[in-house]
Amino acid sequence: MSAESNTLRAPAAHSSRTQPARPQREAFATPFGRYRVAGALTVATQSLSASRDPIHHRVLKRLGVLDRLPRSWPQAEVLTTMPWGSRRYAAPRADRPPGVEGPWPQSPRVHPSFSAPVLEVPEQDTLDHRDFNALRYLGQAATRWPAATVRALFGRRLEPLDDTRFDALIQDTLYAQFIRPGLDEADVAAFGDLLQRPPETYYKLDFSGVSVMRTIDPDLHVAPTVVLLDRDEETGRYRALAIAVGSRTVQPHEGPAWELARYFVLQNGALQVIAIWHPRLHFPHDSVHAITRALLPETHPIRRLITPHTRLTLGLHKAVIHHRRSVLHNSQRELYSPFPVTTGSIHRGVAVGLEGIPGNRSYPAFRWGDDLPGTHTTYGRY
Repeated sequence: MSAESNTLRAPAAHSSRTQPARPQREAFATPFGRYRVAGALTVATQSLSASRDPIHHRVLKRLGVLDRLPRSWPQAEVLTTMPWGSRRYAAPRADRPPGVEGPWPQSPRVHPSFSAPVLEVPEQDTLDHRDFNALRYLGQAATRWPAATVRALFGRRLEPLDDTRFDALIQDTLYAQFIRPGLDEADVAAFGDLLQRPPETYYKLDFSGVSVMRTIDPDLHVAPTVVLLDRDEETGRYRALAIAVGSRTVQPHEGPAWELARYFVLQNGALQVIAIWHPRLHFPHDSVHAITRALLPETHPIRRLITPHTRLTLGLHKAVIHHRRSVLHNSQRELYSPFPVTTGSIHRGVAVGLEGIPGNRSYPAFRWGDDLPGTHTTYGRY
């Protein structure tokens, strides 16, 4: 997800400094240090990825890589309330208990079903995010677009895909974490004529969550998919028997329809991983992080255990949710916004990941510690 991008200045809140701090030397000594140097230069010159209207966007439009200039896309209403750079996100102060100081969660502002955000981030967290996340992100966006342009002009558009490759992709990659044993009522309705055993003996790969998403352009298409899977109990390998695409069930003998259905599954897998499931690994934990830091002294063993694992999270998460250049909002003004769906669609996807879908075992509501994928796939066993 995108880092808060075009500033080197820390917000004034919770700051004891009168001047913006220089980037930390530690950040430039890491393997990504060269990108952070490039990112700092773009900020200092307000050019390339730090500019609101980068000149290379016009170059890409002239070369035919872009169909239209990114600045010409309409903006979602929610983005108009978010900052471009160092301006703070406008929100009420956190309602801390009496006598408590430090970061504290509050009600979500961008979407009512989001996790409780921490908007009053200590300055050091903001600086860490700036130096280790944002500058790297800016530097990569500023230096890697020429190579991406070459791939866009001369690279392959669509990888060929057969059943063997498809079966491998859905069970030997991170997509395997979404394979669930058993079928729900809606699945039995979709695949009923194909079932030769009790529904609980089958498996499914369910990407129904994308049903809440709408595309940014009428020439783009997204449709929910559910893959009916059979498992060889001796080898533990899965085979796709059918794919439900929206209200239609497609089988392998249907040629072009089956070929297209497999691509829809893989497209949905990317949306599921990034926009629906991945936020569960990030945002719900901010409350534990913030409250621990606000209530426990620095020497407390629990705080000392948590701190090394959460150094970059508060600054990053605030930017990811509340900065208009974040990938979470899929703003088409940015070259790195890859999704075919609208800003509101991404937000609804995050909500689905947290709230779940009643009656669908593949979409449980978020609970602490329930994200282990199980041992029925090689991915889960690993």
